[in-house]
Amino acid sequence: AITYKGHGVWIVDGAEALVRWEHEEYGLLYPKDFIGLAEHTGLILPLTDFVFRSAMEQARVWFAAGIYVELALNLSARFLGDLEFPDRLLALVRENGLDPSMITLELTETAAMQDPQIAMDILARLRVKNMNLCLDDFGVGYSSLTHLYRMPFSEVKLDNAFINDMRTSDDAKQLVEGLIHLVHKLKMRTCAEGVEDKTMLTLLERMGCDKIQGHYV
Repeated sequence: AITYKGHGVWIVDGAEALVRWEHEEYGLLYPKDFIGLAEHTGLILPLTDFVFRSAMEQARVWFAAGIYVELALNLSARFLGDLEFPDRLLALVRENGLDPSMITLELTETAAMQDPQIAMDILARLRVKNMNLCLDDFGVGYSSLTHLYRMPFSEVKLDNAFINDMRTSDDAKQLVEGLIHLVHKLKMRTCAEGVEDKTMLTLLERMGCDKIQGHYV
């Protein structure tokens, strides 16, 4: 991800850990091909542990080389019922010599809503430990504005469907700009997914978007 620093300057300061499976028979598989199965079978727990550990070990190597970037990790709904998870995660962060403030956990609204009361407890514990929370894929599914101020998110990621629609729709542009303004009013950062070219980057810059992800960077 890159973050806007003002005066037309964007800085690469973040990386998202995304899992891939190099399958012997089917070749390279993307998350949509196996995450659902992992969730259904319970294998999402060891898979998430593998991703978290691998990503933090890589971040430790980067930090030792003087490359300081935020590390974004996708969090399964399975962990939002585990009250001991925040302590285990903090121990893993410290084990790798990382600063908790450099960790951003991304989760979808659907995941957070499976058991809102327990989810709120766990998310609050993570925020108290100084880790960042990002509401992923905002604007799709059953998004509710009340969740933006009731849950302790520090960042909102705008779904790439909105970003793609801005190419041909003025209404989409107005909506994205309005969402950015709303999120800022709630003292959170915005991140736009799916930015593919400089034109879209420039447009989001004018709208005041804080961060972007996409093939352009």
